[in-house]
Order: sequence, then structure tokens, then C-alpha cells
Amino acid sequence: FLDILNVIHPDLTAIRANSITHILKLADQFQMKGVMDKAEDFLKTTAKFNIVKKLILADQYRLQQLKNHCFEQQ
Repeated sequence: FLDILNVIHPDLTAIRANSITHILKLADQFQMKGVMDKAEDFLKTTAKFNIVKKLILADQYRLQQLKNHCFEQQ
């Protein structure tokens, strides 16, 4: 939970690859659109996840822009 609080704190701590899945889970659970948007932006720009993992997360958390981004990369 501390990771998600760091994302919304005024210091705007960067999202990391090792925390993205639980940040998405908590942001979805608590309907934190701003955090979801930041997580989606992170996933669009990171090379730490392959396209399959990104599509799975996009489908699971309804991240349409991430889905579109993945399909454009193909």
C-alpha cells in the first residue's frame, strides 16, 4: 500500500517495474483513476515487460490506451 501512496503523494515517486502489478490492483480496487493513468503511461514506455504481459495487464485492468499502444507496436 505504501507504493500506491508514494504515487499520489506530492513528491510523485516514480512507478517501478517491481511494484506495477500491486499498484494496478490497489488503484483499481480503490478506483484511483489518476494512479491508473500513471501506471498505464509507465507500461506504455517501459521495456521491462514484453508485449504479452502488457496486454494481459491491459485486459485485466481495462487499460484501453495500453492495448492500442501494444497493437500499434506490432
